[in-house]
Amino acid sequence: MLGKSLHSLYRYIQREEYGGWDLFDGLNSRIFRGFAFYQSELLRLAWIQLFKRSPINFRRIALVPKSYNSKGLWLFASGLISLGKFDEAKRLLDRLEGMICSGYSGVSWGYNFDWQARAFYVPVGKPNMVTTVFAANAFLDYLNADSSNYINEEIRREYYKIIEGVCEFILYELVVFEDGDRLCFGYIPGEEARVHNANMIGAALLGRVHSIDNNKELLDKSRKAMRFSIDALKNGINRDRSRLFSDSSLSLSFFRSVH
Repeated sequence: MLGKSLHSLYRYIQREEYGGWDLFDGLNSRIFRGFAFYQSELLRLAWIQLFKRSPINFRRIALVPKSYNSKGLWLFASGLISLGKFDEAKRLLDRLEGMICSGYSGVSWGYNFDWQARAFYVPVGKPNMVTTVFAANAFLDYLNADSSNYINEEIRREYYKIIEGVCEFILYELVVFEDGDRLCFGYIPGEEARVHNANMIGAALLGRVHSIDNNKELLDKSRKAMRFSIDALKNGINRDRSRLFSDSSLSLSFFRSVH
């Protein structure tokens, strides 16, 4: 039964060519973008929550187009690599290369929609830590799966260059705090918000790349970032066992439950 369901899902994804809607893509609505109140942060946040929480999918009515999400492409590519479908995974990686953001150090990716968060606004095309790390992991997964010299040297060098570019982006565009023992990466360039999940996935990627190229700087930055969030999380456990999700020093503190 499970195998049949997975096969049916796979065929559907192929028909859709790996594109579609996203839980948070409400601001891509061609109707909503045409109104002046699109400029309101509160209304943008409310609009996103409406599309996220409604049991009815309003996207077709609101003219939200289906498109490609770099984080989603990583998930698909990683699954295809696990299934040994390297050619199909390579086509998704080619598409990811075409979605790289411009105007920033290194290599990075952003969402395919405007996104309003509680702490900041992220316009389409602006890179962020989460999509960049997930996309980078797609290329690492592909390289790591090559146990039979499936990848030629030109592609291997190209992908390693992309990974190096991602590390450059993280180190040059996203550091919002650093002292002798700790470091915190931000979510997007130019914002000071310290969000622990973004900080820690950035640290995890640097640690993964260090395991490949033995770059001591990456290991040092990874450890410092992990230390920053672990120290904050140890001091941020609430009575209901929820944990601090962002740094309270910027008045952006809120909690997320641990399940």
